[in-house]
Amino acid sequence: MSVTTVSKCGSCGADLVPNTSFCRRCGSATTEVIGSEQPTAMLGVADAATTQPLRARVTGQAVRSTAKTSSRRSVLIAVAILLIFIGAIGAVQFVRTRNQRATVEANQFMYPGARTVLDFKEEGGPRTLHLQTSDSLEQVQSWYQTNLKLSKTTRLTASSYVMKADRSMITLVFEDGTTNIFIKTGP
Repeated sequence: MSVTTVSKCGSCGADLVPNTSFCRRCGSATTEVIGSEQPTAMLGVADAATTQPLRARVTGQAVRSTAKTSSRRSVLIAVAILLIFIGAIGAVQFVRTRNQRATVEANQFMYPGARTVLDFKEEGGPRTLHLQTSDSLEQVQSWYQTNLKLSKTTRLTASSYVMKADRSMITLVFEDGTTNIFIKTGP
């Protein structure tokens, strides 16, 4: 029966593996080569160095992978910013178009020659107009009946009418020789 002696590391006290010149736990060099390990031969160097512990380092593949991830992230951020910009432009254009359409709709309700007493438009809300004319109630009602596609006309009293056209309401009231025209149009 043969007895094997196990050498211990002088730095950490761990058992040394036979045929090595360094400790596999702490990496410190041993003072003697155990077994048959020979120093590593270096080309062109007279003194050969002994084997050293392996230290982790970033390889070319890891660097390329990190660069690809960074590049993809930059592209995604640029695309997100572009989409937000396009969405903002679209929203502004939508609001402008809607406001222009509401203005055109309200203008088609303007009775010719009438004086504007009130023209109120709340942002995103309906437009309210108050017009006055010296024309008779029947003449004003006839003009609206002829020029607009009214869905409903109701005579409330001898001196007032209410008319509905699409998303608009027109109220005519004759008082003190003046016909008042109240128009509410829009959302």
